[in-house]
Amino acid sequence: MVVTLATTAVLLGLLLPVLANARQSGFRAVCANNLRQLNAAWQGYVSDHQETFPSARVNPDWHFAGVTFVGVERLPMLDRERPINRYLGSTHQPGEALSRVVMCPGDAGVWRRSERAGERGVSILGQAGGETCYQFYGNSYSANPWLLDARLTGVNGEARPLRASDILVDTSRLLIAGDATWRFGLPTPIESDSGLEASWHGKPDCGNFLAADGSIRSANFATELGRTFTLLPKP
Repeated sequence: MVVTLATTAVLLGLLLPVLANARQSGFRAVCANNLRQLNAAWQGYVSDHQETFPSARVNPDWHFAGVTFVGVERLPMLDRERPINRYLGSTHQPGEALSRVVMCPGDAGVWRRSERAGERGVSILGQAGGETCYQFYGNSYSANPWLLDARLTGVNGEARPLRASDILVDTSRLLIAGDATWRFGLPTPIESDSGLEASWHGKPDCGNFLAADGSIRSANFATELGRTFTLLPKP
């Protein structure tokens, strides 16, 4: 009996990491497929709006797409006010399957960075609407704010989203949107994101992103800025 239990424990020790890796691989695949669908909607919007990127009145980097939650059961429904949602083919009905296209299955929210490797700090979203970015923002994916405000990149002084013609870098490297991981993993984080983390896919600061050429890439956002991806639309 003791030998059997010991053997079982050893087998479990061997199998659990394999199962965890398989689960993470599945999450990454679903996430990549979500970003492909978001790319089609993004491109549809751009095509219909004189090659101008989408924007929203409030928090455009989160609200370019996404859901709102309705009713006592808080069923997700693609929000009509978010610009690219109409290009997803939604019926805008509560609970429809398409509302999950803006939800990364690995989405674990945002937490404060811990000084101990491999440990998560305190969640910053838990007391304000949900543990995940999907529950809090209605979207697991965050868009590149440098594409949504021409003032940030010095294109001109207008508070407007950029146009496709404003892009002067390799489009296969320009990040359009991705797992919220990207914005918290930057070597110099966006000011309000400093000291936070959103590592969802098994490796610190790693995740998927949609590039301006429509490709889906993966990157370590803490170490590969300027090499695998860029945020600025001009050199």
